[in-house]
Amino acid sequence: MDLRRPRSRANLVDSLYLFVGKGLPRRGAKCLKSHADHWPSGWNGPCCVICSRLMIPVTKRLSFRFAVSCGLFLCGLSIGCNSNFIPIPPPGNPSFEPVQVADAIGAPRQVWQVSGVANEAMKGARVSVFNLTLGLGVIVKATDAGSYASGLLEGAPGDKVELFYDSASSEKSPTICRKLQPGIATTPCE
Repeated sequence: MDLRRPRSRANLVDSLYLFVGKGLPRRGAKCLKSHADHWPSGWNGPCCVICSRLMIPVTKRLSFRFAVSCGLFLCGLSIGCNSNFIPIPPPGNPSFEPVQVADAIGAPRQVWQVSGVANEAMKGARVSVFNLTLGLGVIVKATDAGSYASGLLEGAPGDKVELFYDSASSEKSPTICRKLQPGIATTPCE
């Protein structure tokens, strides 16, 4: 004899619901027999939840499936709504060229012209060159090839110079900092 299954009709949950008040089941209401397919071995569940005035048996398997479904839906929603972020590269190492100019009284002084080689990501970008030591900077627009040559920048060898650019699509590149020195600057700021 199989002891796991009840044999008498009194132990099977097959009564209909009696709704009272605002559509809530009365205390002790049982699940509908039509929901027996949710339960293994033909058992109706002892616990139910309300869903549009129907009682649906709740099992651990059903609750787990519902939780997994909700989790997968929210995960898919968050992944689908976020576009992939592809950062733009930082500007390449700049080249500093000393330029001798005359000041207002005719005395010679040294300023710097900053230039960069062609970079695909910098086509038509706005390049900012800023001397952190003096608090002065220049802004120049890159050519269609991606190269740039700035106006004259005040400074002395060893000054810290920051460079970054805003692309044509208004994305800001990472900032690099190099020490001011003649030629291609590869020494990062400390």
